[in-house]
Amino acid sequence: MATISDVARRAGVSASTVSRVLNQPEAVIAAKRDRVQAAIAELDYRPSSAARNLRRGSFDTLALLVGDISQPFHASLAKSVQRAADEHGYSVLLCDLDHSRERLISLLHSLPKRGVDGIIIATADNVNVQPVRGALGELLSQGVAAVCGSQSIRSLDIPALLTNRVAVARDATAHLLEQGRWPVVFLGGGAGTALTREASKGYEQACRAAGRTVDELHTVDGDYRAEAAEKSFAELLDSGVRPQGVVADNTPMALGAARALAARGLTIPADVAMVSCEDVPLGEYLQPPLSSIRTDMADYGRRIVNVLITAVAGGEVPARTLIPHELVVRGSSS
Repeated sequence: MATISDVARRAGVSASTVSRVLNQPEAVIAAKRDRVQAAIAELDYRPSSAARNLRRGSFDTLALLVGDISQPFHASLAKSVQRAADEHGYSVLLCDLDHSRERLISLLHSLPKRGVDGIIIATADNVNVQPVRGALGELLSQGVAAVCGSQSIRSLDIPALLTNRVAVARDATAHLLEQGRWPVVFLGGGAGTALTREASKGYEQACRAAGRTVDELHTVDGDYRAEAAEKSFAELLDSGVRPQGVVADNTPMALGAARALAARGLTIPADVAMVSCEDVPLGEYLQPPLSSIRTDMADYGRRIVNVLITAVAGGEVPARTLIPHELVVRGSSS
């Protein structure tokens, strides 16, 4: 018996598009709708009544799943996504994952039944694992569109809009190295997080380009939290390492490192220069103001919502979109 995935492959579309043709044909462009209907006829596909009942119409609701709502970046993202969704007449359901894979999987199973048209996944945690991919596949087969705002998801037809984390960390590290700062420490969220793995590659690339060897590098796990970063960075300082530069993967970790430095009588930027790989409003008001890698959050929110709404309507969307970034030099590294 043919499945919805068989129809999708025959028509050259996603499973979610097939579901929309079955449930909301008027929302799918004619050429794509015709291909799907032809594939359904050729394969004699018969959707179950349960599947048909899951999607009876558009709910004008998007869900935003963030790794940790207490993070300033995710708060800024939520605001920009809400504003962009408002322009299209959509409401936004905000879901805090609290870095829990089990919670993510549970939400992927429950959200189609709670009336959402599409979801945005924005978490630094690795979602490229089979339990998550399986839950995402089921969600797509029920006609719910999805977009990932942090990483590409292998083997699934889910568009990704993301910054080039390798380039971001490389640019931040190079900025410090060009000033003659050494050692430079990379403060990341842990080896298990997808974004930190990418960012650490950029840190290493910049250091290698400056003639440094892997043995000379220092990577510290700050768990994306100020408290954890302060503790880990303090342990590094107390071990005798005296960095002249710090690249922090997010702003809370930069704050934790700054506190550890202050407790030991070290000042920014005279003793240690610092750059954050994200730019949030809080950083500009620190003393000294925090240098950072900026992404235009309003533009990011508009882009990711536009792609998701296009996917909801069955339109063509790019598989991967890179969001521009720029280095903003402030007092912490000048």
